[in-house]
Amino acid sequence: MLHRRSFTVTAILMLLAMGSGAASWALWQQRLPDPATADTEGLMRWLVTRDLSDEPIAIRQRLLTRLEKELRAGVDLQSVDEQVSEQRRELFWQNVDVLLEDWFRQETVQFAQISDPVKQKSYIETKLDEMLAWRSVQQLRANFESKPGGEFALLQQCQERTTKWINTAPPGDAKEMKDLSAALRQAILLRALNGKLAPDA
Repeated sequence: MLHRRSFTVTAILMLLAMGSGAASWALWQQRLPDPATADTEGLMRWLVTRDLSDEPIAIRQRLLTRLEKELRAGVDLQSVDEQVSEQRRELFWQNVDVLLEDWFRQETVQFAQISDPVKQKSYIETKLDEMLAWRSVQQLRANFESKPGGEFALLQQCQERTTKWINTAPPGDAKEMKDLSAALRQAILLRALNGKLAPDA
């Protein structure tokens, strides 16, 4: 299944890289599928052709759900860096960042509604597993591959990204985002100390 997914993504991106003229490119963009039901091909088309920061939050949420499903299934996104043009590659990573921030804001709302410490801990453990799936995508970026791996790199990445989002958040949201960020960083550190966080996760 993984090889089949890898072939599918590679074929899609080669088509994007070669192109066949402005008219066909514009037509291909217009045929973007419903994000909620898009297959791997449809999801990739969204990520490399549209600036998701300009899309309604409802569209982004459906794309986020689809991307998370692909990550859990082990989709191979290595071809993004290898096959597409620099411009489309940057758009892809920009869109991944947009969806990752949406994920964090969405989880902030959920976490704020949990008052039981035991349930909070369980929730954070689940979210940390999801973060590790996101991190497997981020490691493909050239500017991240040159950095050290392992749990402390993940801790630093979590700190850098959440700080950026917190600094641009409305005052009413910032405290709850800080609470989630702190809980995630603590969970990463505890896993590292207990030897349960794979160095190359």
